Amino acid sequence: MRYIWFEVKKMIGTPLVWIVLAVVIALDIFSILLAGNQSKYIVASPDFKTELQDLKEQRTHFAGAITPDWIELRQQEEEAILHDPQYRVSEEEAEKIVETQVRQYGYDEERVRERLFLFLNERGMAEYDKYEDVLVASNFYSNAKRFRDHMAEYYQNAYPGKKGETLAADTRKRYDDFIGEYIAMYNYDYGYKKVRTILATYPYTVGAVILIALAPLFSSEYTRKTDALLLSSKDGKKNLAYNKMKAGLIVAVAAWGIMTIFNLLIIFSTYGLTGWEAYWQNWLLDVAPFPWSQGQATVVAIVTSLLGSLFFAQIVMLVSSMSKNQFVSLFVGAVLLLFPMIDFAFTNSNTINMVYNFLPTRMMMGMKIWQGYGLFYVAGFTFPCQYAAVAFAVIVSVAVCPLTKHFFTRRQIGN
Repeated sequence: MRYIWFEVKKMIGTPLVWIVLAVVIALDIFSILLAGNQSKYIVASPDFKTELQDLKEQRTHFAGAITPDWIELRQQEEEAILHDPQYRVSEEEAEKIVETQVRQYGYDEERVRERLFLFLNERGMAEYDKYEDVLVASNFYSNAKRFRDHMAEYYQNAYPGKKGETLAADTRKRYDDFIGEYIAMYNYDYGYKKVRTILATYPYTVGAVILIALAPLFSSEYTRKTDALLLSSKDGKKNLAYNKMKAGLIVAVAAWGIMTIFNLLIIFSTYGLTGWEAYWQNWLLDVAPFPWSQGQATVVAIVTSLLGSLFFAQIVMLVSSMSKNQFVSLFVGAVLLLFPMIDFAFTNSNTINMVYNFLPTRMMMGMKIWQGYGLFYVAGFTFPCQYAAVAFAVIVSVAVCPLTKHFFTRRQIGN
């Protein structure tokens, strides 16, 4: 145990590790507080507190289970706003709007008059905008059915015969079970979405720290020519490699833990914990029929990110044991880490994206592997590709341990 902690101190005692850690923490703070697609909800926005409070009040006002009664009520409220005289422009302004839409944009006059939201005044638009997200949520189960049919048709066309029929039937069953059993809840949930957004940056932050700390773990011993001395010590060939790997995993968990706890504290203290029970699928990118809430999906993403970080740490240590030059280890590790993050023309392929889900980078991103839908077909049985990816990560992480030891000790024997 003493040697393990010695290795830990040796890794974290490198100034470069602390420099990289400081840089990624700064980038992390920037990503959380100063960056994002919705600029009015970032801390740097001048109206941040007001906008966020309005969002919370708006979403919590409509909070509840998305049932037929809930949907009907929201649609009635929306219709009431569209027909309420206090929210409509004057008849003269309405005619000008119709004329503009017909003459300048070429729309059919009858179609224009049917689009009642075009004739809302400023107050009316403010009220109507509150229902935009609600109306999207009201299509939750319709979108699930639409995606079910799309995927079932895809499998039947892509794989004619028994395989396609089995995949299509299983897809329908999975989504039918989801639609029939899952109770989608609507609520404010910005904090949980923000956590998963930040997890998607972990290859650049946590991955960078792990790479810098672990890449020299074995290769630096070759460079300093201390490998022979270490391996010739008491139980050197038996325990040395495994002790170094344990130290590497401790550092990897520490780096991941520091960043994750730091992120959770900042995000939830800023955006709140409300919305654990809300639904997580948006039916654009998040389309998998896993019956989770926002909170449960976030926990899954966090655990997956930890698994991906450990998976990446094991790969980096394996590469380090195979290389006599720590710069080569850094380069190879950086390629493994960043290559799946770069968009190439071929990455639009479903097959390539499926393969990417088996790499540690995608797992470090947390929710990335769980968003989509895909089935594997083996001997007449089907199962989600995410299960295979997780099993692969666990098996490979364990399998590389003896390989890492083998390469480290073999190099010394070869010398």
